[in-house]
Amino acid sequence: MMFNKITIGIFAFTTILFTGCETNDNRGSANNPPVSVSRDMASLNRRITKVNRQLFLKADPIMQNKSLIDSIHWDAANREKYNFILRAEVEAPAGKNELHTMQATHVAIDKVNQKAFVSYNTRGELSDGMVDIFDISDLSNPRIVAQYHVEDLDISSVAYYNGRIYIAGASQDYKKPDWAVIQILEEKGDSVVSVTRKQIGSYVATDLTVTDEGVYIISGTAGNLVFYKHTYTGSKYTITKAAGPVAIADARSLAVNGNFVYVLDAGEYKTTGNETYGQFVPTTTAGIRVFDKNNLTEITQWSGFGAQKQFEAKTELDADNNYIFSAWQPTGLLVYNKNGTVVQTIPGPQTPTGGFYGDFVTNSATINGRLLMVSNGGAGASLYAQTDNTAVPYAMLGSFDFNSAYLDYFDQNSISHTAFDARQSVNFMASEGNVIFVATGLGGLKIIEIVEPKVVTLCNDFVNKTWAFAKYCETKDARTLKDINGLYIYKQFFDEPVARAISVTQQSDLYITFVSEGAGMVNSLGYYLWDRNMVAKPTYDMIKADILSDDGLSVRKERLVYSRIRNNQNDLVKGYTKYYLSMKPNIGIGFFLIPNGGNKGFNAITGNIDLNTNVKLADFMYTHFEYNQSKLQQHMLYQGECNSIVLSFEDIQQYGDHDYNDIIFILTDNPNTIGSTNLSTTGILNLSPGLVIN
Repeated sequence: MMFNKITIGIFAFTTILFTGCETNDNRGSANNPPVSVSRDMASLNRRITKVNRQLFLKADPIMQNKSLIDSIHWDAANREKYNFILRAEVEAPAGKNELHTMQATHVAIDKVNQKAFVSYNTRGELSDGMVDIFDISDLSNPRIVAQYHVEDLDISSVAYYNGRIYIAGASQDYKKPDWAVIQILEEKGDSVVSVTRKQIGSYVATDLTVTDEGVYIISGTAGNLVFYKHTYTGSKYTITKAAGPVAIADARSLAVNGNFVYVLDAGEYKTTGNETYGQFVPTTTAGIRVFDKNNLTEITQWSGFGAQKQFEAKTELDADNNYIFSAWQPTGLLVYNKNGTVVQTIPGPQTPTGGFYGDFVTNSATINGRLLMVSNGGAGASLYAQTDNTAVPYAMLGSFDFNSAYLDYFDQNSISHTAFDARQSVNFMASEGNVIFVATGLGGLKIIEIVEPKVVTLCNDFVNKTWAFAKYCETKDARTLKDINGLYIYKQFFDEPVARAISVTQQSDLYITFVSEGAGMVNSLGYYLWDRNMVAKPTYDMIKADILSDDGLSVRKERLVYSRIRNNQNDLVKGYTKYYLSMKPNIGIGFFLIPNGGNKGFNAITGNIDLNTNVKLADFMYTHFEYNQSKLQQHMLYQGECNSIVLSFEDIQQYGDHDYNDIIFILTDNPNTIGSTNLSTTGILNLSPGLVIN
């Protein structure tokens, strides 16, 4: 077992491609060691594979609690208000040889400058580290713009502040107790300068945080906590020790919030002579140690739940203005309030039969606003949301389904899986704003975009003409409605060929904008996909295979647009726009309505619509209405004002009251407007502008 050098499979990466040529060497000195720079973007970005696929949350009925889900501030009925798009996968850089591969250790996100900094160390005995700098200004096209190679330093953690990169790690021989260091890099044009390197005691510097006041850094076994102040002499920058070192038995992670520094201390251990799991006996009580951030005076210590089971393993904590989140093996995740009371314990994952305990542990927690992301190694990553229940402040929404959960641009007979495979292990996540970076074992680095719904303004012509006309039909028979000249207005929308689906002319994202609903029931709306290259229209069996769960007993949440349709409930206000999927050309998209599905079939735990005696597949209404039980057309698909594509449904079989406004929504490829650029309008009729109703 290494001295806090992260080698226990936590960040195992495949390395296939080589980094670009290195230029602008800064050979430095003993205190400013060699740093080389590569800006060969063509070579660097060969490691990036663009994906642009939606990730879904899978249910965990044991961990989820309906009463807590219902207390979540945002959209209790639809857990997936926030969509997650896997934008890219990134291979780790190549090491010096096949025996010394690189593995990601930390991620720092600069939300202001829209950059991310990913640090790497080398598996095995060799000390060698790199930092990749990502441009994340366009998450649909993330790019590596530079790579810094620190040839003798294993990097444990990275931070970015005011134009400088701060790295913590171990230099040369990490088994010596004086090689834990902090090093600061500063860009000078196209080159990079090592501003300073300082030893802080112990074997490995494990974590650091940079604030306006200075730099807080910790080191591992028999290590220290040290505070350095920013120091300027003219234009020259360095850091000066302001407090510490404070002895820490086994410092694994730190966080700074308010006036306090929180350090996760795993406690002092002695071995029984066999450095394997379960052979370490704690000799002190471990927990969270709390210090004054100005002078590092220790204020208190909060106990953990027994000893950390994994000796010198990477274990993270995070903090916001209300809580401190600490991974604690084997317990899981402890949520402390500011008084040091554990207000919630989120259990760690269970080790499956035949699995190795060390592969199924809670490694870290990342807080981003009201979302809490928990890394559970081989068990994947879980997502929680803050609730109104202060006794149990976080409720589980589900787990990121990296292994199986979304449909691709598949053919009609198969469901393709994500690019993640069973070897992946989620061990660290960083999240700021709308981006998540995930370090996953042999699965590599993943870049995920959080796409939040927004409310867009409907253009005046749409409101005054298209929508006004649709609302007028509320008490009318849309099929026989006449204009002032006595002509049927909607007749052409009921004469074959009737538009039944949409497609795109080039790869595009699909957004759906809610307009209104006028139903007496709580309906559900969903969509289905098929490949037009394979068949012109889907068969009924193809639709069922696409929308139903594997057991055929429910409609999968992945195919639901709205699980519970009610005006002004669950955020469904006029203009509410949400991302749904990325579409390839010639992929057909049809829609279906489930009458009263949100009232009689919605499952708050799984997010699915369950089939039962009140929710029957035979009652579904499809835009391919030949599969409706009545064989009658229950929808209208047309072009409206402002280049909009509008779809509406009548929710009662046999046409019902014929108003076709029980749900009205707009299909678009633009999240900021109702108009579309790449949605094909072939076969979709235009609602005549300026209609005068008789």
